[in-house]
Amino acid sequence: MDPIPLLGIISFLQQEEDDEDEDILAILNIIKFEIRFNAALSSNRQIIERVFVRLKGKFRRLKTYDVKNLDYFNDMIVTACCLHNFTLDLPFELDDDREHQNELNDDFDLLDEDVNEELDDRAIEKRNTIAAYYAEVLEESEEEE
Repeated sequence: MDPIPLLGIISFLQQEEDDEDEDILAILNIIKFEIRFNAALSSNRQIIERVFVRLKGKFRRLKTYDVKNLDYFNDMIVTACCLHNFTLDLPFELDDDREHQNELNDDFDLLDEDVNEELDDRAIEKRNTIAAYYAEVLEESEEEE
């Protein structure tokens, strides 16, 4: 939606002085709301698109994944995001090349055992937090039904 015509409409509506002032003000508020909403939506959409590009880069399977059940797709997105967050917390960089897989395994084995335990504890805590959130969401959705 092009903002210039909308601004023209707003200025036209502001210049109109007739018996329908309240209706005009309501229309102006709706248009201003739509402009703000569209800007926020566009901004969030761009962020989400960038996240998907990064996730597709890390998890090549997402590029060719055919989804027929949207509920399952939502769960898959959450899982991919969790895996992405997990890879960000790793003390080494993940490589997409298969030939470097053994080097990655060797690097992980070289980690201090305390670091491994800390990673395990953080992973368990994160899993429990996510599970508690979904349990809460499921309870709310069951109450609404």
